[in-house]
Amino acid sequence: MLVLLMNNPFRLTHLAALLVLSFTASSAHAEDTLWNLTFKDLKPGQALTEVPYVVPCSGPQKVTTDAQNTLAGAAAVGPLAPALLYDKESGSHYMPALTLKAATPFTAGIITVNLDIVFDTITPSAANTVETLMAMPFIDGDGGSTYILAIACSGPTSLTLGGIGLKKGSAPANFTAGKVAHVKAVLDLNQHTFQVFLDDIPIAEAEHDDTKFSSFLGFTIRDGTAIGGNKGATFKAGIGNLVITHS
Repeated sequence: MLVLLMNNPFRLTHLAALLVLSFTASSAHAEDTLWNLTFKDLKPGQALTEVPYVVPCSGPQKVTTDAQNTLAGAAAVGPLAPALLYDKESGSHYMPALTLKAATPFTAGIITVNLDIVFDTITPSAANTVETLMAMPFIDGDGGSTYILAIACSGPTSLTLGGIGLKKGSAPANFTAGKVAHVKAVLDLNQHTFQVFLDDIPIAEAEHDDTKFSSFLGFTIRDGTAIGGNKGATFKAGIGNLVITHS
C-alpha cells in the first residue's frame, strides 16, 4: 500500500490533506467554551439579565442586585470597553453578584477562567482602609465552595489579588485602580491542581489537593463583604472578556 502511494503523488497529496483535515477537526473539539461573556451586547445601563444569550455562551444562571448595588452594561469603565459595570454603593451583603453554573459537574479535563477587571473608583471606609471588595468562589460538584479568589483594597488605589482556602505566594499580587488587570485561573481536574495568574504572572505555585480540586460546577463573582467583615467601602468596577473553557 505504501509503495502504491509513493508511486502515486496525487494519492499521497490526498492522504496528507485528509490527515491535516482530521487533525484540524480534532483540534477544533479539544477545547469547549462554557461561557464567553464580552458584554458587547449590553447597552449602557441595561441590566445583565435582559440580554438573550445564545447557548453555549449562556448568560448567568443567577443575578443578585438591588437599587444601590447594580450590574449593568457600560460603554466603558475606565479603560475597559465594553464592560459590565459592577457598582457597589451600600453595605448589603453578597450584592451585586452573578453566578455561572453548568448543568452537571465536571470531574475531568482542565477548566480555565479568564477575565479582565478594572476598579474605576474606590472609596474605603475612613476607619478601615483595608477591605475585601470582591470574591470569586469556585463552585464544587456538590454546590459548595472550598476556595475563593478575593480582591482587597488597602486605600483608594492599591489592590491585591489573593485567595481564601488557597496557599499564599511568596509576594503579594498587587495591581492599581484605574488600570485593567487580567486574571487567569487554571483548574486541572486530572492532576487535581489549581493555579492563578495576574497579568500572566503566577501569584503562587500550583497547589495540589486530591479532594479540593476534583470537581467544578460553576463560578461566582460577588461582593466581598462576607470575607473579613463589611467595613463600608464602596466602589465601581468593570468586568470584561469573561471566558471559561473546558479542555
